[in-house]
Amino acid sequence: MPRIAQTGARKVWSSGTAGIICVLGGIVGACSPGGEPDCESRETIALVEKMAKDMDNPGPMESYGLDYAVEKVGCRFYSSCKKAVEEPHEFEKFRTEGMEKFKAEAVYKISSARLQSKDPTTKSVMCEADLIVEMPNHSSYASITYKFGIGMLGKFDTTILEIK
Repeated sequence: MPRIAQTGARKVWSSGTAGIICVLGGIVGACSPGGEPDCESRETIALVEKMAKDMDNPGPMESYGLDYAVEKVGCRFYSSCKKAVEEPHEFEKFRTEGMEKFKAEAVYKISSARLQSKDPTTKSVMCEADLIVEMPNHSSYASITYKFGIGMLGKFDTTILEIK
């Protein structure tokens, strides 16, 4: 049974069966019993979902902020919204407000994680998955590519390469 323990500023995930300790600076990471990174582990998926939601630019989901702003200033479409041009500061305020609302309400879910490539020398894997972003009234779909690896001293390195 995996255990989580707080040690200083780091959380440590330990696999009780294999005795492997996986450390990721401040966030729980995941590895298989052989110490190899795993695209589909529950911990990896949870980490990538959190990282995707916390990104400053949520990729294709950014349109939600524009849609929210267009609706707030009383237009139907951004391309024909004269208020967006006439009052750019007001429009930007609503776009920012829309993105904050989006980030607060959105639920990010990874499904169908797939291994793209594996590099045994760096102990890293490149993964691709479907990213589902659920909102109260609709869902958006995207593809996410991320790299997950074991660095020096067993520390995990996770990077989101692209959301499209």
